[in-house]
Amino acid sequence: MKLNKNKTISLLSALAVGVTLASTSTQAVQLRHATGYAPGSMGAESTTTYAEAMEEISGGDVSAKVYALSLLNWAEMSDGIRDGMADSGTLLFPYFPAQYPLNSMLAELSMVVQLGESIDSKLMGLAYAGALSEYLMLDCPECMQEFAQQGQVFTGAGATTPYYLLCNTPVTSLADVAGKRLRAGGAQWARWAEDLDASPVSIPQNEVYEAMSQGVLDCSMMSTPELTLINLMEV
Repeated sequence: MKLNKNKTISLLSALAVGVTLASTSTQAVQLRHATGYAPGSMGAESTTTYAEAMEEISGGDVSAKVYALSLLNWAEMSDGIRDGMADSGTLLFPYFPAQYPLNSMLAELSMVVQLGESIDSKLMGLAYAGALSEYLMLDCPECMQEFAQQGQVFTGAGATTPYYLLCNTPVTSLADVAGKRLRAGGAQWARWAEDLDASPVSIPQNEVYEAMSQGVLDCSMMSTPELTLINLMEV
C-alpha cells in the first residue's frame, strides 16, 4: 500500500471522540465499557489504559471491564449506551450527526488544526482534544444537553493521529485523487473528497480491509496506525 504524505493532498485531521457514561448510582461499580476497536489493537489497549486510570483516580469506586468490538460496534454505540447495553463507551460523533449536531460540528473543526505551524503535528490532535473537552464542559451547556438527552454524561475527548490517504496504488498528485473511491468516515470527509473530484464511500471502519481487498475502495481516509490495527498493510 502506498501511503501518501504530500501535504497538498493529504487529509490531516484529528478525529475527536467522546467518552460517555450512562447514568449510574454512587455505589462502587464495575462498568461495562464498549469500544469499536478490535481486540489487541492499539485503540483497544488505549481504552484499557483509560479504564485503569478511571479505577485509580476513583480510588476503586469505579472500575471497568473493556469490551473491544464485542458488546457494541461504532454504529451501535450511542443507542447501546442509552439503552443500557453498555454503561460507558467511546463515541465517534460522525456516526451520529442527528443526535449530536453541535458536538459533531466541533468534531469536524478538527480538520483545520494543522493549518497552523505553531504546534508539532504529532501533538495537534491531543491539543485539540484537550481544548474541546474544556470547551464542552465549561462553556457549552447546549453541547452537554445533547448527551443528557441520550441519558449520557460526557467525560472527555480523545484524538487519533493525523489522517492520511491510505491507498492501494501510488497517489502523488491532485490528479491522482480524481475519480478514486475514498472511504469517508463522516460528512466532512465526504465533502473533502467531492471537492477533489473523488467519490466518497460510506463504509464502517471494520469493513475497510475487505472493501480494499475486493476493489470496492481505492483509498481510505484514516490515521496511519490503521495500517496495522486493521491489517491494511496487506492490501
